[in-house]
Amino acid sequence: MNILIADDEEPARQKMQRLLQNIQGIERTLTATNGTEALKLLNTEDIDIAFLDINMPGLTGIEVVAKTENDCAKVFTTAYSEHALKAFDQNVSDYLLKPINQERLQQCFDKILKRNKVIETDSKTFKQKKEFTTTTEKIALPEADRFRLISYNDISLIHIEGRYCTIHASGKTFSMIQTLEYFETKLPGFFFRVSRSDMVNLNMVKEVIIWFTGRYKLKLSTGDEVLVSREKSKILRDMLDIAG
Repeated sequence: MNILIADDEEPARQKMQRLLQNIQGIERTLTATNGTEALKLLNTEDIDIAFLDINMPGLTGIEVVAKTENDCAKVFTTAYSEHALKAFDQNVSDYLLKPINQERLQQCFDKILKRNKVIETDSKTFKQKKEFTTTTEKIALPEADRFRLISYNDISLIHIEGRYCTIHASGKTFSMIQTLEYFETKLPGFFFRVSRSDMVNLNMVKEVIIWFTGRYKLKLSTGDEVLVSREKSKILRDMLDIAG
């Protein structure tokens, strides 16, 4: 999860960052010192949950929620309980009354996460439904001082970071300088690019997890979990005939 903390008071931002360290599943935390910064980050970054102080200079938390098109989960933080009703009028997920403690913050996360549900399936179902056929083709991947021939069927995940691609196959990882665009043109049709940085073998998908803001998370048979972008989630929903 990517988290945004927007508060004009530095001690409040620091305390929230400390509390968030005890919450599982957080990958990145961004901070904003006023409403204008918060709105910019919401409109440019991939945020899952935004904690917005109601009384901020520039734009209030309420104004930020009204202006942003980001459909992430939003939580108001305030020292004034009378703002609580207005918070829910703004269609936010929750509000936290300052001073915030660990227990209340965890309850907030539990409330948001409870909305996720898991759609269990298996690769056999996907194959029958969408005819994700296998192939006899192989690819040569670098390993130390040699190349190993790996079947496309055994590749579960390809992740790119910078110039390097990491290919997960047969319980191992292989690194090479390459682009995902290259693999999109080379790999069979049962590979699907789920984001700017990841491509998965749909035959390896075991669960589709409904995540935040209309996104999915895929759990592979290898145990790896991969987030799908909002745009690709819409395509994937049609591909896999996901209802609801």
